[in-house]
Amino acid sequence: MPKITPESSVNWSSLRDLAGFFKENDLEFERLHTACSAATLLFPETHMDLVRIGIAGYGFWPTQETFELIKNQLPPENRNPLKRLLTWKTQIMSLKKVKSGEFVGYGKSFEASQDMTLAIIPVGYSHGYGRNLSNQGKVLISGSFCPVVGTVNMNAVAVDISHLKLAKSGDEVILIGTQGKMKLPLGHLQRRQTLSTMKC
Repeated sequence: MPKITPESSVNWSSLRDLAGFFKENDLEFERLHTACSAATLLFPETHMDLVRIGIAGYGFWPTQETFELIKNQLPPENRNPLKRLLTWKTQIMSLKKVKSGEFVGYGKSFEASQDMTLAIIPVGYSHGYGRNLSNQGKVLISGSFCPVVGTVNMNAVAVDISHLKLAKSGDEVILIGTQGKMKLPLGHLQRRQTLSTMKC
């Protein structure tokens, strides 16, 4: 296991000193706890009476650094023992045909280089699907990745489904999660929006 950092060591020592002070003055706490998800996974000496897992309880590593520090101690047959519980999904609202040379969405941020079929998805930045994902994001439809085209609107986004022959209104759309054998992890949004997993 990695060693606790000097900064964390100071905090850990301060907590123990404070608990000792209260005990000397006849005030004992029923339980002491200080370990968050990362400390629970990395530093067993901080476990005390309880641990306070947060993001790990949803099956996500607190940070990439946490995973890098612990991965060599994980069995080869199970390099990622955390099972993700989060899924974000919706449905295709409608289909639109776009001709080569036409623009998609506000600001002419995307010009079709060929005739295309787009699926309109009823999710936008008002729901937390950031505008940073304009012309950058992707979703899963029918087990296939479909790129976001144009600017993410307040309540809608367009994705290219030209490669899908049978897609229709009402079909499932995965923004985070698994569809068939394909996965779209939370990290996809995290990297595109420069957020930590705590804020996604």
